[in-house]
Amino acid sequence: MKPEGLDVIIAGGPKHLAVLAVAARYGHVDIVNDIQSRKPFGLTRDGSIPTIFLIGDDTEKSLGPSGFHRPSLKRAIRASEAFVLISCAPLAEAYAAAAHLAVDLRQHAMIVETRLEHEADWYNLIQNLAPGRPILLATVKGGRA
Repeated sequence: MKPEGLDVIIAGGPKHLAVLAVAARYGHVDIVNDIQSRKPFGLTRDGSIPTIFLIGDDTEKSLGPSGFHRPSLKRAIRASEAFVLISCAPLAEAYAAAAHLAVDLRQHAMIVETRLEHEADWYNLIQNLAPGRPILLATVKGGRA
């Protein structure tokens, strides 16, 4: 996204996306946004710039991990040092945690936006591919992960 587009989000976009736009605009990080696509995706550069993978599985019909290009998803999970799994309303604080990791610690992070029915699927996939790495879970009371 061009800097002007980021400025628009920073100035008046949803707070949770503004946090990421600030990270991209001023923190020198990349944002890879994949919304239910089976097309390949990955690091936007050579991997030397921290990337926040924003995985959008919270559309009208959540598909879970099977709604994404599996090899790309595996690479992104293995590259990420920490994860934010969101199955509730967007919480700016959760997005800020991923931005902090990328901007301040210069590490890749992943945010998965999903619905409650696939929360456990995403949690289990991350645990299997990146065991021991931290997962911040933002869910509703009685979440499934």
